[in-house]
Amino acid sequence: MTPASHTESFTVHPTDCISTLDPTLPDLLGTYILVQWMEITAAKLINTILNTDDRLTVGEHVDIHHTGMARLGETVTVTATLVEQDKKHASFSIEARNDEKLIATAEHQRTIIPRKLLERMMR
Repeated sequence: MTPASHTESFTVHPTDCISTLDPTLPDLLGTYILVQWMEITAAKLINTILNTDDRLTVGEHVDIHHTGMARLGETVTVTATLVEQDKKHASFSIEARNDEKLIATAEHQRTIIPRKLLERMMR
């Protein structure tokens, strides 16, 4: 059986660049934004598998290796692959590419929780 995967594409906007935090830094995609995109992609994948009327996920852990760059205006494609799931957790392997060049990999875990419990906790 092929593991489930999901792909999203993102364009690097000025607010995604590390120069937003410090103008002396270059107009390159910030790692913190890349983590955000990876988490969004994994969450969308698990939401296609779970009954989201009853259960949702929250991010628990991200271990990222950001090894390449993406410039302002370029497109980054993020692919999350579900590698393991049980009743309380889902684990993902994630890749980010700029064109076909691999710019980052990550391992990501999400905690599966009942929707009603999360809603109570958020009050």
